[in-house]
Amino acid sequence: MKKIFFAVLLISVFSAFAELYPAKRYVEIGAGAGFRFSENLAGIADIMKKELVIDLDEVYSNMKKGFIVTAGVSPEAYMDFNFKKFGFGFHVGMDVSGRMNLSRDFFGVLANGIEAGKETSVDMSLWLQSFVEASVPVYFKIFDFKVKVTPTYFVPLVYVPDVSARASFVNKSDGTIEAKVNAPISIYTAQKFGESFDGSIDSIFSGGDISSMVSDALKNGGFDLGVLVEYPFTRKLDLGAYANIPIVPGKLTGKLSTSITASIKTPSLIDMIADGEDAGETEYDYEMGDFVYTEEKYYVNRPLRFGAEIAYRPWKNWLTLRASAGLAFRNPFGKDFNIRSFYPEYNLGAEFVLFYVLGLSFHTEYTQQVFAHTLQLILNARVFELDISAGICNSDFLKSFKIQGARAAVTVKFGF
Repeated sequence: MKKIFFAVLLISVFSAFAELYPAKRYVEIGAGAGFRFSENLAGIADIMKKELVIDLDEVYSNMKKGFIVTAGVSPEAYMDFNFKKFGFGFHVGMDVSGRMNLSRDFFGVLANGIEAGKETSVDMSLWLQSFVEASVPVYFKIFDFKVKVTPTYFVPLVYVPDVSARASFVNKSDGTIEAKVNAPISIYTAQKFGESFDGSIDSIFSGGDISSMVSDALKNGGFDLGVLVEYPFTRKLDLGAYANIPIVPGKLTGKLSTSITASIKTPSLIDMIADGEDAGETEYDYEMGDFVYTEEKYYVNRPLRFGAEIAYRPWKNWLTLRASAGLAFRNPFGKDFNIRSFYPEYNLGAEFVLFYVLGLSFHTEYTQQVFAHTLQLILNARVFELDISAGICNSDFLKSFKIQGARAAVTVKFGF
């Protein structure tokens, strides 16, 4: 009986001072991947209707920030070693994410038309980033503080700066409507193209010397430093502060440039009503120029991030309530840095654990300029663990509660 009491007491003492993210195994190997996609035009309920009807007036009035599409994918693999006073690990992964924005004025044109003799414009923006990352997280304890330092070497593969384009719509005095767009596109890449490059899309993917491409890309990587400091404020409350600080930017050495031009001219509405098919046809003209490759350096950083977080455990490890808030800056110090590069972040969550075997958590968050609500199931058989999460997401807060975007992730863990 005394031995049982002592064991329970020992477990209580260690769990009373649980960390923000306590390790479950001395040695752990894991691999997983996550993805997300969202758009704020139509939800799954609208798409599943027998007849899809889009009220352009309603779209225009509700779409304050325009039509936004976001996407991302993030595979990773790691090995961690956790001891009482210190630990370290090896992590590799990839982060691909992008965002496209078409201003609401486009739907205003569709819904309300254009006043005769007037011209209106529609703005568009796009950015895309792709990194391969390798990090060596190390943590150690000083008195009651736990300090985790994560140096990361990242290699930018492809980067499309936060560029803008504009389309113009004109309603001429004769009733005809003309629309023109000229969209210059610049894609910075780690790949070098030789004399065999002819400017076509096929030649971009035709390859070359893979080993030399990998070698060149690895030489141009960047370096940043992640820091997490946590402190057990009480037996139930843990406090932490985090930061991800760019040190050396990654470098892309090549630039692929092209431009897309398009124009549309429609007959006047009066002529179409009066003459029908004799009013004339709608004229289309579309052209995408060949890609032009130039050697041009472009420097890219992973986001600068800093903030604070807490973990509150009212019933030891059975329930953990989490909250974090911070600020982030996409590609700080880069040429394309602007007001759209800055965004806040937050995360609120509750995690339930039953007999250390079954876990269930719910998180609502705003990260990478996307609102998300995620449910995660954890099956832990000690030497094996399976984490599955699924949720809904959107760039618009209210629409994030509808099914207009989805995210999911699966992680498999082994260890002892």
